[in-house]
Amino acid sequence: MARIAILYDSAAGQTAKIAGKIAEIATAPAHSIELKDIASLPPEFRLENFDAVILGAAIHMGKHSRQMIEFVEQNRLRLEAIPSAFFSVSLSAAGKTEEQRQHARDCLDQFLRQTKWQPRATAIIAGALLYRSYGFWLRLMMKWIAW
Repeated sequence: MARIAILYDSAAGQTAKIAGKIAEIATAPAHSIELKDIASLPPEFRLENFDAVILGAAIHMGKHSRQMIEFVEQNRLRLEAIPSAFFSVSLSAAGKTEEQRQHARDCLDQFLRQTKWQPRATAIIAGALLYRSYGFWLRLMMKWIAW
């Protein structure tokens, strides 16, 4: 049985939802899946206990979270020793123009250069803009950015 860790960093909840869907799809009798937020990993958590890892994080203000960057930098050798993948969640991925979609690809490339990680697979997934779940100021700012 393959043990697979699906680890994510999610500020607004969309990356967590996407990671959950990936876990649903990957679940099979031959696999054991652990779905975890990297912000709340228990002290005893070890990547060495897994046969494969999928990481996911969103792009905010043109960058992936400092927390995910640090996690990858600290665990890069182990991540490269086993099958590993990374998915990047971005509003730009759903952009109407090629320039917007290219921004999402550029952010992913920057993350991989910065961490020096070479996952076996990467994906860019369009996020959601959930205005109703934001406070007044964040909603106003997000509408301005989207405009």
